[in-house]
Amino acid sequence: MRIISHRARHEDFSHPDNTLPAVQSIWDSGLTGVEIDVWVTNDNKIVLSHDPVIKGQNGSKWRIKDTNCDFLLSINLGKGIKPALLSQVLLTLTNSSIMFIEIKCGKEIVPLLETELSKARLGPEQIFFIGFIDKPRSFSTMLKIADTFRTFDIYALFGKSLLQIRRLLAMKDALPDYIVKEAEAVHAKGIDIPIQLASEKIFKHAHKHGLSCHVWNVLNPKHVKWLQSLGVDTVTTDKPKRLSQQTYSE
Repeated sequence: MRIISHRARHEDFSHPDNTLPAVQSIWDSGLTGVEIDVWVTNDNKIVLSHDPVIKGQNGSKWRIKDTNCDFLLSINLGKGIKPALLSQVLLTLTNSSIMFIEIKCGKEIVPLLETELSKARLGPEQIFFIGFIDKPRSFSTMLKIADTFRTFDIYALFGKSLLQIRRLLAMKDALPDYIVKEAEAVHAKGIDIPIQLASEKIFKHAHKHGLSCHVWNVLNPKHVKWLQSLGVDTVTTDKPKRLSQQTYSE
């Protein structure tokens, strides 16, 4: 089972999320998996950010889709660290490292991703696309990515909010079939669910349909061995070092 650093977070470092120093710190620590979030600027550049706005150290906010790249890259996020381009972080990958790219915007990102991956010369063994499919726009975006990058894996994300997690849990016995059907509808090759939804029934049903299984945001080391025993492929976490030690112990 692979450990993925959520937003390039690491217990031993305090770099802002989704930045070049944060990603580099993961590789420097010996970890080999990172998850990042991406958006498109108004001049068609892909930048990293969890939210649709980038917030400077002084509290000012700029909406990514309405702002040009050069200006966004000048913003101080703290400690002099600036926002990062996808092209910059792709260059940091080594042969042993992988990256989950969460798509936060619309279909406009697809041709830009094609260009960036072509330049970086990274293959499907290193890059994986993930995205929520809870709304028509995000659903169609992930379907477009799956149909464009046919040799790359895409994983369908579920449980975007606590309210949505509660609604999914309320489905009870119908949940495994619902998750699998939704993932298959966007031609996903895997499911990516929050730890609150994790169950043996869901993983067995996904595996039966040829889907890989991924879980986020796992924080408790006690969950690691359990998920590993159920055939989960990756866990995404804010505590990658701690969970990595648990995974490879014994």
